[in-house]
This record gives sequence, C-alpha cells and structure tokens, in this order.
Amino acid sequence: MKACIYAVVFSILIIVWNSVFPSMINEYTPFWHAKNFDGVIDDTFLVEVYTYHQNNPVFAARPAVTWLIGFTATYTALTIPQSFVFVQLLLLTISGVALVWCARSFKRDVPVFTTLLLFYLSFSVFFAFFAPIYTYDDFLQYIFLFIAIGLAQRGKWLWYVFAMTGSIWVREPSLILLPSFLILWATHLKDWKRICVILLPAVVYWIIQWSTLDPMLVSANVEYLQSDRFVHLVYNTLTPERMRETVFSIIAVLTLPLYVLYRARQQYSQKFTVAVIIALIFNTLAAIVGTRIQEARIVALPLVLLWPVMATPAIGFVKHCRFKFSLEKILLLIFSLTAVWQVAFVLYRSTDVYAFDAAFGGYVFIMLSVLVVYALFVQKN
Repeated sequence: MKACIYAVVFSILIIVWNSVFPSMINEYTPFWHAKNFDGVIDDTFLVEVYTYHQNNPVFAARPAVTWLIGFTATYTALTIPQSFVFVQLLLLTISGVALVWCARSFKRDVPVFTTLLLFYLSFSVFFAFFAPIYTYDDFLQYIFLFIAIGLAQRGKWLWYVFAMTGSIWVREPSLILLPSFLILWATHLKDWKRICVILLPAVVYWIIQWSTLDPMLVSANVEYLQSDRFVHLVYNTLTPERMRETVFSIIAVLTLPLYVLYRARQQYSQKFTVAVIIALIFNTLAAIVGTRIQEARIVALPLVLLWPVMATPAIGFVKHCRFKFSLEKILLLIFSLTAVWQVAFVLYRSTDVYAFDAAFGGYVFIMLSVLVVYALFVQKN
C-alpha cells in the first residue's frame, strides 16, 4: 500500500514537472508562455507522435503503448493527447509498484521511499518527456522487466517466460539483458535447462513477430535495418557537439548508479556486479552504434538491475559516515567544482533545439557536486 501511494505521488509530480516546462506534452511551449494557445496539453503535437508510432516501421512493430493510447481515447472522453498523458501517468505509477515488488525478491526489508526516490529522480525518468529524451513505451518495458527479474529471483520460471517475452515485445532492446540474466541465474554451462528457459523469451518473441506482423512491415523493418540503423554511429560522432552530447548522456544517466555500485561493491555478489557491467557495456555500445544516444533514456536500460538494490547502500552512505576536512581537500574541491561547472554548463549544449539545457546542466551539476563532496570529505566510521 505504501508503495502504491508513493508511486502515485511521484508519478503525478513527474507529469506536472514535465507539463509546466517545455516538453512533448505542451509541444515545448508551456502554458505560461505567451505563444501557448492550447493550455497544459498541446492539441496537435502528441497526435503527430501517436501517428508516427503507427506508421514508422520500427515503432509499428512495437504497438503496445500505441494500442493503450488508442483504446483509452476510444472508450473514454479523452483526446489522443490527453490519453497519452493519462497512459504515461498510469505506466509511471505501475513501474514504481513493480520496482518495489522486484526489490523484495532481492531483500525482504525494502526501503520503499528511497527505492522509489532514486528511480523517479534518475535522469531519464525525471526528464522523461523533455526533448531529446522522448519517452514513449519505456515505462511499459520497465514494468515487464521488473516483473521478469522478480519472478526469476523467486524461481517462477514459467511466469518469467511470459513477462520477459512481454518486455521484448514492447521494446526489443530488452534482448540486450539476456546475457546478464544468464550470468545471474545460470551458474553452470551444464545447467542447459535453465539456460534454455532464460533464452526462451527471445525465441517466443521472434515466433510471434514473424507469424503475426504484416509482411510489408517486416520488409520495411529489414530495409530500415540495412539502410538506416547503423548510420547513427556517424550521427553520434559527426561533430564535437554531438560527441560531447554522447558523453553527457552517459554521464547524466550512469554516474550515480555506477558510483553506488563501486562504493557498495562488497554488498553485491560478484556475479551480480559482472552481470550489471556486461549489461552496461553491451547496451552502451548498442546505443552509440544503433541509436541517437542523445535520447538518454536508451542508456538507462541496464539500470533495471540496479534500481531494485540501490536504496540500501545509498542510505548507508548517509547514515554511516563522517566528514573530515583539510586544506588540501578544500582546494581540490574548488578545482573539482570548477571542472564540474564546465562539464554541466559550458562543454555541453544539446543539438536538439527544444532541449532544456539549463535544467539538464543543473541536474548534472548538482549530482556531480554531491558525489565530489562525498568522495573528498566523507569517510566511513
């Protein structure tokens, strides 16, 4: 019950934050702007987003959230833009509840508030509907992944197959996590039955896709894969601005979780640490080569393994430590904060004209500053 209440409150705050400032929800012209004529939710832009996800061959093969939006608009008095916001609010809330349920498969006593705080304040969730994050079906993917991980941890393998297949069907990049799942739950190569079960969702997904998709859509997908998918590497590295944007996306999304993983490495099993690192490497390389990595939510996929187990170490950092100052450390702090300022506000400028650079820079500056202060002045008792 506590998880539901917190998830609802956090989700509403995320939607409000993303509605008050320039985002997809208001077509980057918030209600308080003089040029806004549509109010809080734009009347036309989200219709274009919805239609694009129906017509683009890659997105048309991921119809789940598009169906949810269309269903909601058809059977309620809501318009397509209003349905988009309602569905995203619902998925955000369920994501939080599923995360807590998943976390309890690792440890019975879960700090619910901190677990959800770290999830909802993570860069890709906090800025979910800002440009160039452009969240659409990621939260439904997270729901299925949290359920799949929780089921695997509990040894409920039949239900795992259903949940993981659902996650891959919603967004096929979930396939990237399968090697990490093998590391976590298939301890020996001789355990071939467990290996087959873990990989079975990939097989089921391909059977479903190739037996149900329109042949023309399949052909369009293959053509896109051959002609356009791998040009993104050039896009991500074509200019110094885009290279800095690539690095910024990685820093913004992964720095805090990786710091927690490093500082609390003794609290995690070796195979869990290896599984997370493998997922981070595979996913980051795939994001650089096959996507526009400026959409920073793409970098966040491996965090579904860390979000359930980050809260307890994070609380320990705060509770069981003391400050120790010295002149050398204060001078190093001044130098470090200057460097952090350069990273957050000088070196980074998004190439997306609608990006909320000031907020992105402020977020990264605060996050890196806190980590610098902790690294320099805080010592464990």
